[in-house]
Amino acid sequence: MESKSGNFNFPIIIIIFAVAIGILFLINYPSPVELNSDQQNGEEDEQQIEVEEEQIEQEIEIIENPDMPVIEPELPQVVEQIIQEEIADQMNDCPFGKELRSTPENPMTYTCKLITLENGGQFGDVRLSINEGKFEQPEIQVKKGTTVTWIMRDKTAGAGGDVPYHQVTEENGLFDSGFLFVSGDNKFSFVFDEVGEFKYFCPPHPWMEGTIIVVE
Repeated sequence: MESKSGNFNFPIIIIIFAVAIGILFLINYPSPVELNSDQQNGEEDEQQIEVEEEQIEQEIEIIENPDMPVIEPELPQVVEQIIQEEIADQMNDCPFGKELRSTPENPMTYTCKLITLENGGQFGDVRLSINEGKFEQPEIQVKKGTTVTWIMRDKTAGAGGDVPYHQVTEENGLFDSGFLFVSGDNKFSFVFDEVGEFKYFCPPHPWMEGTIIVVE
């Protein structure tokens, strides 16, 4: 009688082989979590690319349209207040005839710049002073037709054997105050009717210099 055991060995081998293939497939096949993660990363990359393309388009539009207004971000109120306080403090440091203005290169940077003065005030003119051996307002800018008056206030004039007066003389001889003493006729006025830049000095003290800029 022949044995039939060989008839059962072949199906068992096939079943074992099929199970092994199934196990290998399950091991190598990515899980749903990994698939979702890869898909999410792909969507994020696409969104990032879209944002970058939009920024590039905006930059190109600004370059092609230089007149298009650029909206600057608003500063927090506290920062704006600090800036205004600093500006106010610096304005007090500006000499007569100058005001604190922002620079074209950097609107956040301020410097003292000349302003145009004209006749006004109690005496209807622009008044400058001579004190402590110097012209206290060495440079101003005035409107054409403005009267500028220098007033001698230097009580130290004449100390140490020096001459007891000062003098206001334009370098080309346009005007000359003569001797200005502390007492008596101690002021000098001149009307600037011509546009230009006029430099003056004190003949007894040539290091004392000043400039009047006249504009229309």
